[in-house]
Amino acid sequence: LVETNSRMVHTGEVSCRCVADGSVLWHKDVLLFLFDQSLVVCKKDIIKKNHYLFRDRISLNSTTFIDCPDGKDMSSGITLKNAWKLVTTGKEYVFSCRDKASKAEWAEHMRKRTASSPPTRDERRLVRDTLSRASRAFPLLAHSYHCYIYYLSWYKACLLPY
Repeated sequence: LVETNSRMVHTGEVSCRCVADGSVLWHKDVLLFLFDQSLVVCKKDIIKKNHYLFRDRISLNSTTFIDCPDGKDMSSGITLKNAWKLVTTGKEYVFSCRDKASKAEWAEHMRKRTASSPPTRDERRLVRDTLSRASRAFPLLAHSYHCYIYYLSWYKACLLPY
């Protein structure tokens, strides 16, 4: 998720149905996080009401966005209201928003979703400051992070053609 996405575009609560072969596999109220290359689906924790658990990650590079009109869906037979779909190979995710304004917001963000863009100067500063604070609070974590960065730079250098 971190390697392929550079920014979070939108977030919000919707109702989601996962449909395969015309039948509903699961139906839940979920929290969505839209990134520039993926959509992360989290469900509410039953025990801890204010917490969410990871449910699924949908790569947007291999999906088709469909803005659904209100009424009965021909492919699944589900009655839709304020809904939109993401179609992948073998599955459809049908998302229903609470109102038309929310649906319009999601549709706009899904259409305008940009290709992976480099982080802004403020985003770089925020990451640098966060890592600096983390290294002071958790020296072992900082050491392992720097080892990981060193390994990545070494690995990428090995892949470069001579």
